[in-house]
Amino acid sequence: MDSKTLQYYDQKASEISTRYESRSILFLHNLMERVFPESGRILELGSGTGRDSAFLEGSGRSIVCSDGTHSMLSELEKYHPELGSKAIQLRLPGPFPFPNHSFDGCLAVAVLMHLEREKILESLSEIARILVPGGVLFFSIPTRSRFLNEEHRDEDGRLYSPLLPREWEELSSRAGFKSLESFQNDDALQREGISWTSFHCILSS
Repeated sequence: MDSKTLQYYDQKASEISTRYESRSILFLHNLMERVFPESGRILELGSGTGRDSAFLEGSGRSIVCSDGTHSMLSELEKYHPELGSKAIQLRLPGPFPFPNHSFDGCLAVAVLMHLEREKILESLSEIARILVPGGVLFFSIPTRSRFLNEEHRDEDGRLYSPLLPREWEELSSRAGFKSLESFQNDDALQREGISWTSFHCILSS
């Protein structure tokens, strides 16, 4: 992930965390509970406050959560201290510090969109490497987002890859994943003009 994007999350970690923890995302949590294997080992990329990892841990999964900045990992320890020993700093696109076939699933909500197209494929391929055959990838990206400038950055300087859902499915397929289903939902923070698409994929055997 590029330095400008990481800098935003590093400097705004406390403000972002307060907003995220105050919003209900029951819709996504219900999906996560359905798609990830019970008692599976799950890696979360871009875990932020740890809200989603805490939910999966509470529903019986074994979690490793990761984020790209120290500030967000500090927020995770504040909001969900039970995850502190399971959190690591990890910056995309990788490589990841795990052996092949280490996880049954990977969760990446609102993180892959901050990568350039070639880095997205690199990250998806690294996710495929650490998943078991048939492992689950669940990721969310903005279907509609705020205004981006000519460098594909928003007003806060964050980089976005403005890809269509079919392009995300194509990149996932090139990395070895089969897209099973997708879901649309409005923005949980109720930001104007923003909506999301989530993908449930499995790694081909």
